[in-house]
Amino acid sequence: MAEPEPPVNPLTGKPELMMAVPPQTTDTFGGSAGELTVQHVTHQVQLIQQVMAAVMKRDVHYGVIPGCKEPSLWKPGAEKILATFRLMAEPETVEFTGSQDEPAYRVTLRIVHYPTGRCVGYGMGSCSCREEKYKWRKAKPGEFDLEPPDRQRTVQREGRNGKYEVRQIRTPGADVDNTILKMAFKRAMVAGCLSATAASDVFTQDLEDMPEELREKVAGSQGGNQGSRTENGNSSGTAVDSVVILRQIEQAKTVDELTVIREGTMCTLKGKDVVNVGAAWRERLAAIAPEMAGK
Repeated sequence: MAEPEPPVNPLTGKPELMMAVPPQTTDTFGGSAGELTVQHVTHQVQLIQQVMAAVMKRDVHYGVIPGCKEPSLWKPGAEKILATFRLMAEPETVEFTGSQDEPAYRVTLRIVHYPTGRCVGYGMGSCSCREEKYKWRKAKPGEFDLEPPDRQRTVQREGRNGKYEVRQIRTPGADVDNTILKMAFKRAMVAGCLSATAASDVFTQDLEDMPEELREKVAGSQGGNQGSRTENGNSSGTAVDSVVILRQIEQAKTVDELTVIREGTMCTLKGKDVVNVGAAWRERLAAIAPEMAGK
């Protein structure tokens, strides 16, 4: 009897890696209540990495904050990962924690496996009008002097021609109420996605929402500098992709898995990344199948 064709991931359009999955389990979230096997956990991590390399685009689905080891997951990327695992985010609670002048929300979402209705995780996010980027805005001509002293300020900025002053006024709460609610939902969705799919080792969260000076401190504590250009002259976006592929190679257990990596994501590399990843691929092949090394 002919062997069944491997399943095709609807997002990547490519065959998924075939794992030895116990018959009593259908998939990571829809199977039995028993413990996941090592194969299931490995498959889940590899699937996230495949989707990132083949489908996600830098500055659309994720961003790279200078100094961070992992890229920062954005809402469009979280939606792609949730769709890959057939998950959806449902509101659990929406709390209004601010005032009329300073709206603030705290949102809790349930992450649900929609084929079975099982809740597989939760995500919580909050947003407030007290955050710097929502609290103040640049004053239009004639606005500044009309505001009371406690609702106006002058801040210094630095541009190409040196330092300059910007006059700002407080943003009315009603102008940003809906934006703040949506931002709380976004943060809760990303948090729930990372938690439910165990993707925190691939992505980080919310650094792009931090003020620049605080973001730099957090990034500096993590070490690294993927936001700059790499030594081989490639942009950091290529560097992130090469890191994902190197992880896939390191976790590959069979020649078939290595073949999928070579014919799929490795073709996106450029420059010295091709040489470096190619060397890692051949080294892994020699470890898995010594008889095939050098062929």
